[in-house]
Amino acid sequence: MAKVGDRTKDGETQYAWDTITQQEVHVGYKEDWPHEANENQIWAGTTSSSGRPKAEHGDASARYRCCRDQTCATRVLVSQAAVNKWHFRRRDPGGGMPPTCKNRSHYVGESSFHWKTTLQIKKYLDHKKRTNTNWLDRRIVDVEREQGRYFPLGKSARMLRPDIFVRFEDGTWLVVEVVYTHAPEKENHEAYNYCKTLGPRIVELNLERHIEGTITDASHAKWVREGGMEKALVMEAELEQRQEQFDIRNRKFTRDEDLEINEKRKRIIAQCKNDFPHLNQLTIEEEDEPNLQWIENQFIRAHEIHNQIKLLTNEHGTNFGLNPDEMTSVDEVNTFFQTKAGERDNAEDRIKNFIEKYPHFTLPQELQKWAPIKTDFLTRFEEVEDYAERCAEAIETGVKKGRDEEMPPGSLNKIEAYPVDLEIREFSNFKARFEEYCKQVEDSLRKEQIRKHARKLAEETGIVAPEGHLAQNIQWITEWYERAKPTKEICDGILQEKMDAHELQGDERNTIEKRLKESVQPNYNSDFDKNDYAERVENAIKEFNIDLKISELQQQTDIKMPPSERDDMEVKDIQPWFDRAIDHKEKCENHRNQEIEKLSIENQQYPQFKREKMRNVLIDYENMNYHTFVLNLQKAKRSVPRRGNTRNDPFNPFVEDAMQQHQTRRSEQARRPITRREPKREDRQEKIPNSESRLTIHQRSLRHRANVENDQEVARVRKERTIKWEKNPKQALEEENTLYNGPIGLKQIKQVENSDDFCHVTGVPELEGIPIKISKSKFKTLFDEKVNRNNWTGYDIKVLKENPDEKLEDLDAEITTTSPYLYHCKPNIHSTPEENNQHNDDSHRPD
Repeated sequence: MAKVGDRTKDGETQYAWDTITQQEVHVGYKEDWPHEANENQIWAGTTSSSGRPKAEHGDASARYRCCRDQTCATRVLVSQAAVNKWHFRRRDPGGGMPPTCKNRSHYVGESSFHWKTTLQIKKYLDHKKRTNTNWLDRRIVDVEREQGRYFPLGKSARMLRPDIFVRFEDGTWLVVEVVYTHAPEKENHEAYNYCKTLGPRIVELNLERHIEGTITDASHAKWVREGGMEKALVMEAELEQRQEQFDIRNRKFTRDEDLEINEKRKRIIAQCKNDFPHLNQLTIEEEDEPNLQWIENQFIRAHEIHNQIKLLTNEHGTNFGLNPDEMTSVDEVNTFFQTKAGERDNAEDRIKNFIEKYPHFTLPQELQKWAPIKTDFLTRFEEVEDYAERCAEAIETGVKKGRDEEMPPGSLNKIEAYPVDLEIREFSNFKARFEEYCKQVEDSLRKEQIRKHARKLAEETGIVAPEGHLAQNIQWITEWYERAKPTKEICDGILQEKMDAHELQGDERNTIEKRLKESVQPNYNSDFDKNDYAERVENAIKEFNIDLKISELQQQTDIKMPPSERDDMEVKDIQPWFDRAIDHKEKCENHRNQEIEKLSIENQQYPQFKREKMRNVLIDYENMNYHTFVLNLQKAKRSVPRRGNTRNDPFNPFVEDAMQQHQTRRSEQARRPITRREPKREDRQEKIPNSESRLTIHQRSLRHRANVENDQEVARVRKERTIKWEKNPKQALEEENTLYNGPIGLKQIKQVENSDDFCHVTGVPELEGIPIKISKSKFKTLFDEKVNRNNWTGYDIKVLKENPDEKLEDLDAEITTTSPYLYHCKPNIHSTPEENNQHNDDSHRPD
């Protein structure tokens, strides 16, 4: 089927085969002929306005055929008349010819654009030849179209069929290659090689570059008719354009060749790795001139090396750290194994001989075992052998010297086994260290001999040698013991006299005697003082009796005496102290039991937790202060389990943003809705007692009014309190926390017995019987004897329910405890002593 726009039906074509000229001919274009010629349909012998011959009218001679193929060639006639596009039309075939020309695609459609263009170029160049018109400044002597020619290429030649071959008068030639679907191949590019005088010999005319839009029969015919072909040929034939196209083709063929070579190289390598799986990691280096056969040879050589390494590894039990990639031949592998095996055998013999010769020396870690990668192993080993030999000679000299001095075998063995550090081979340092070691061995031997001698004398005499006796000699030790024996006899006599005086007998006597001999040692190094020794023995016996008495009473009473009470205590004082402790314990335990029983009655929260806390309150046997115990018990009773959630923690007015926190809490409380559930009428009736039900309406009205007034008072108090908190939270909290604020006399305040942290205030009902905690500075003001209070009349004090500045020292404590706190204490000073005494007398009067 013909393309849309070509208006060419099957059997119609613009070209036909001329049996006389033996070439294709074009029917011509209607636009090229005068109007009168078209009207009269004059064909034969008429010349078109463009100067082109018009195809002769088909006649009985059958000059024109549809194609040159004898099996298909059927004569054609020219169709013109009113048809705007003239064409050849095939006559009725007959004689067994195909109904449609077999080669029609050669003259119609895409495949025809190439030869149509070459035909027009040939006609154009033939015209140049006939008219002796220069082309590229040369005269044309021959023009061939699609004719086979041999072109020389080095030592060989190529048979090629260029689209247009042009020979010039000077003997040079060019070819024109029309490109539509296929550009010139590499063999064409190489055969139409570079000419010094003409430059690149290919004129490459690309139809798609010169014809706009899609190429069709109509657009191609218009392009030829309007001279587009001549313009394109002139442009592409210029030297600069031919050179540019030549460089483009050259780069393309080089790139394609590289890609092809790389692809072949990859395939060869993949095939070799498939044939030799054990060489899968073999790396083939790049070469300037790739040789695929060389790649295969590399794999074969590597395979031979691999097999030889495997064979020799099995024979020697190791591959000696060989890297197969470093080997270039089998002979090199054999030489490597032979060399390394010799080095290994030699090294193992050297190591074995060294250990046998120097059993007490330790070789450096790197020389204890030969390794193939240590190329300088033998050199370093020889250095160690030389150093070891010099050290061995020095040790032998030290042993010989010890024998001459008649040292025992044990000491000689220590010197002989002196460890030698072969890592640091500096002989002068070694010699100095070894000589120092020999002195230490000698000194240790001397001290051991002195120690043995002193131990023997101590066992014989029962006297312990003094400190520093090891720095002396055996003679000095012997003489010292001879001087100490008389002193020892005197001390033994004093010891027996003291034990007799205390009437110690039996096991008790033996125990005390052993203890005294260990703890009370006489001074054997100076003039012996019998009185001093007797006094120390007497004190030691007393201490023993005191310890024995305390231990006995502690077991009986289950009361442990504090260490501070033990100091400066006589035996006679022990029993009275335990009597007081027993009374104190009974008093404290009774109070504890009473307070624990009150928990159930008072219906407090966390009773079990508080019982445990109260049971764990310790009794103070050092000060035996009952009030302190009561206070600690009250703290335990007020304690509650520590809460993990601090959302409802009490407000602290002493922080920096106290005012902001208080306002935030009040705003949250104001926004929180108050929901109250009104009981049903029948529920209210059930809860009213019988006596209440008998109240009159007037009585109920009066009670309701009283309740309202009471609620109004409560609201007023709350409002005043809120104003105070908003104005000064710290002051408001202090006022609510105040237990007492006013004056007291000098003698109204007293120190809690044996306590520097608490006091009592008498004559004030709010504070009666309550221990009040005080700071160290206030304790000094109130009770320090150095403070002059002659003109003081009393104090202005403020006692808070709890200390606002008190912070827990232990953040992980389970409870928080508080107690009344003396927050403020200011002395009242009088001008005269008489008035001061008057005020003191008034302070004694009852309130």
